[in-house]
Amino acid sequence: ILKKVIPETQKDVLLEEFKSWKQALDCTEFWREGRRIRALAVVDDICADTVNSRFVASSQDLK
Repeated sequence: ILKKVIPETQKDVLLEEFKSWKQALDCTEFWREGRRIRALAVVDDICADTVNSRFVASSQDLK
């Protein structure tokens, strides 16, 4: 499409804009994945604390 429709003077500008857009998209995906991993870590900590407190409460009944 770039070779047939877009004038040569605009082609370099469009390719540079596309490169910037593609890098921004990669960056956005990187930060989304980071937020997802942090959220999973927080949930894991909460679940571990909850399970641990249940075990402690249950073990006191064994005495």
